[in-house]
Amino acid sequence: KQASVLDREVLGVLGTRQGPALIFAFNRRNALGKDYQKAHYLALRGELTLSPWGFTKRHADSIVHHAQQVYATEVENCKRQRRQLQSKIKTVSGRLAPGSDKPYKKYERHGKQTRLAILCAREVGLGQQLEGGRVRVVFGSKKLLNTRLHIEASGFEDVAAWGRAWQAARSRTVSAAGETGKLGGNESLRVIEHKDGSLRLQVVLPRDLRAKYGNAGNRQEGEFSRYEFAADIDFYAARRQTWLGCVRARTRVAYTISYNPSKDRWYLAATYDVEHVVSTDIKTATYSGVVGVDHNRDSFVAWYVDKSGNMSGKPLILPFSLSGKTTAQRDSIICSRLLKIIEYADARDAGVAREALDFSELKDDARSYPK
Repeated sequence: KQASVLDREVLGVLGTRQGPALIFAFNRRNALGKDYQKAHYLALRGELTLSPWGFTKRHADSIVHHAQQVYATEVENCKRQRRQLQSKIKTVSGRLAPGSDKPYKKYERHGKQTRLAILCAREVGLGQQLEGGRVRVVFGSKKLLNTRLHIEASGFEDVAAWGRAWQAARSRTVSAAGETGKLGGNESLRVIEHKDGSLRLQVVLPRDLRAKYGNAGNRQEGEFSRYEFAADIDFYAARRQTWLGCVRARTRVAYTISYNPSKDRWYLAATYDVEHVVSTDIKTATYSGVVGVDHNRDSFVAWYVDKSGNMSGKPLILPFSLSGKTTAQRDSIICSRLLKIIEYADARDAGVAREALDFSELKDDARSYPK
């Protein structure tokens, strides 16, 4: 909101470079499918470093990492959609079975048969995507893309106005992954706390932009390597101290700058890891019952136990497979399963408890006996 004209110009230039680079990196990663390995990651990072966009190695690393996150998220979305389609197919097929309890009229049966064919076709399409390891992602949102055919009904004055919104959605984003141990928790995009208490954002500039926009950071060959924005930044009071603590402790903080064309504003979002420990007594924690979670090698099993200690309802079984997956893919898979467990517990207004087996005493006892 308070960004200067130069601030907006720098953000626009950086966004128009990083947006196409992200799309390029994702297309390369998606084309490799299940054959993607570390060697491909390094080769892609090298391509971005040597590209005309002028990215540094850290910039390129952040873009490739972001592309991998987008890919892993979409793969999980496809798997979830496929499971939902399979469940719907099973339901509709059961209703159309010869021994179905409810008789349908001719037009009703025809409608359900048509719906079943559509569901099967969509399920087959998702299965082919997952089998080939190639997913479909629309950068800029599919909803905005579909409005191109309905300009007036979508609220745009003309095609040019829609085009500006489309380019903004695809290009007006600047992001950087954090690094633990670096000043501010991020080497490429960091927040600097000045002596007067003000917070300013600094971004590492591509090599060809340093002579024009550089005004902070290390001076290399007569050029500053960073640009410091004139506008002060801040976050909501509820999160400010936690975020500021991570910045001062040099804990990894990832930033994403996005542009909202309807409000003509730039927004800064921060992602960070904090230790969140809440202490409570056992009676308070189990007053409304508790969801017990068993973590196995290939599945999570959750079951609601009421305050009397009796298991209620059916267990929630969440299978998964981590073999052959990258670290980002494993994190995405585990997070999606944990979110389902949290939703399962929230629906019953219960806490979550996991087993914490400690075999240290058993090992000590075993060592004391001869073999």
